[in-house]
Amino acid sequence: MTPQQAEILCLARAKAQVISQVAGVKILSETLVKDAMMVAVLVNAQSYAWVKDVREVKWEQEQVQKRTDEPPGTLLRVHLKGLVALDPNRDEGFALKLVLNRSVYQSGDEMQITVQSGQDAHLTIFNILEDDKIAVLLPNRLKLDRLVKKGEMIRIPDPETMGSHRKLKLFNLSKNPSAREAILVIATKDDIDLVEKDFKEAVFAQFPKQTGLYRNVLKKLMAIAPARRALAVQYYEVTK
Repeated sequence: MTPQQAEILCLARAKAQVISQVAGVKILSETLVKDAMMVAVLVNAQSYAWVKDVREVKWEQEQVQKRTDEPPGTLLRVHLKGLVALDPNRDEGFALKLVLNRSVYQSGDEMQITVQSGQDAHLTIFNILEDDKIAVLLPNRLKLDRLVKKGEMIRIPDPETMGSHRKLKLFNLSKNPSAREAILVIATKDDIDLVEKDFKEAVFAQFPKQTGLYRNVLKKLMAIAPARRALAVQYYEVTK
């Protein structure tokens, strides 16, 4: 990225830490997209809080070199103070627990996803790919029902509803030795279709999926009242 893009991203991550201190929740410390505006959207959606005012205090730069056979890079750091506003209508009991069977996979490994909701809700589960495209894991052709009860454990893939032969296999199709991806779970108290017509049917990694753009999902998410939604994100890597 350019130095200007790095500054925007650095500020977005610093604001996330400011919100984390005030809201008392762990905010995503990494970004799934290069657009800093989408970083801010995701932070707001996760914490029901936002930075109303910010004052840059001090910028720092540091040269770092992870490997001797690679050129050095620049580490950018900002210290700031911010005024954070909390949504008074937030429902702190409406939380999601998301667990993956591991954090690092090799190509061909099987993923198991477990989700538990703190309230009765409608779930949508997405797979955010390395190229910032997004694929749908739930609903799918084998499991259309997205309604879960408070405390109920949901597994993807679920051998009871999908059959034991259905596997969610991961492959690193990028040019890099390791691909960085994530699972995003969105729960809504109302039956809201976050997929609609933005996605097209496809079969990928031996599992029914649909593909679309991450940005479109976030825009729909922000149209839902904060007290009526919750989300959880887990990162993972796929190595060759």
